[in-house]
Amino acid sequence: MTRSTHNISEIVSSELLFARQPIFDDKKQLYAFELLYRDNDPESAIFEDGDKATASLIVNYCGSILDDDEAPNVKIFINLTKSLLLSDSFFPLDPNRIVVEILEDVIVDDFLIERIKELKKRGYRFALDDYTFLPHFAPLLPLVDYIKFELLGLSAAELAKKMKHFHQEVFCQLENKPLLLAEKVEDQATYDLCELLGFNLFQGYFLEKPVPVYGKKINNNSETALKIVGQLQNEEIDIDELSHSISRDTKLSYQILKIVNSPLCRLSKKSIACMKR
Repeated sequence: MTRSTHNISEIVSSELLFARQPIFDDKKQLYAFELLYRDNDPESAIFEDGDKATASLIVNYCGSILDDDEAPNVKIFINLTKSLLLSDSFFPLDPNRIVVEILEDVIVDDFLIERIKELKKRGYRFALDDYTFLPHFAPLLPLVDYIKFELLGLSAAELAKKMKHFHQEVFCQLENKPLLLAEKVEDQATYDLCELLGFNLFQGYFLEKPVPVYGKKINNNSETALKIVGQLQNEEIDIDELSHSISRDTKLSYQILKIVNSPLCRLSKKSIACMKR
């Protein structure tokens, strides 16, 4: 269960922070959690700005855990918009835990390809979300560590046909084989079929529904908080000036401390010490 960093009055708060849905391996052992944005409705994600929604999700998640209660081998899948992927705002997060999901509607261009290559050198892993077997995803396939296939809308025969073609024409060409993740697995028959078709990981209501996580929100600019935490990685940053600026905004200071105290956050001891002054 997710633990809280807050005091007693905050622990009893019942604000909806986010939801998370487990991802299981072929032995039905927990492999990862996918984090899902939630605001007022625990059943669905409703938002107008993807960047703001993702920033809020990351801050709420980082602020909701005190230690590595999920164990270091449990990955955390997070959807990122292209603009956040191209920025440095969220990348203080530990690459050993984070799997960056590339959204299915992303425009694949040279900027995106080079950015993914750069971040892979830093140790980050990537998943291609909702792969639809279309050729414009081809440049991404050699770079990703996971490919997520959404099964809704496909009959068993259609899925089997598409996966046969994928294995024969696409997967066999990849030097580094990504893990194949079946999402929206809704019943035993679909699960059994996906096992036969070579999937490695499984996610869906048949296994476990998304679980809402409640706690205390800090209503402030999450994008600004993440940007500042990203800047703390810069060895040349003026720590005193930054500390003075942040100290003027109590909510922003608290939000940043929530991030840097998280086991998902990877900052230098000097930067963390500065934030705690």
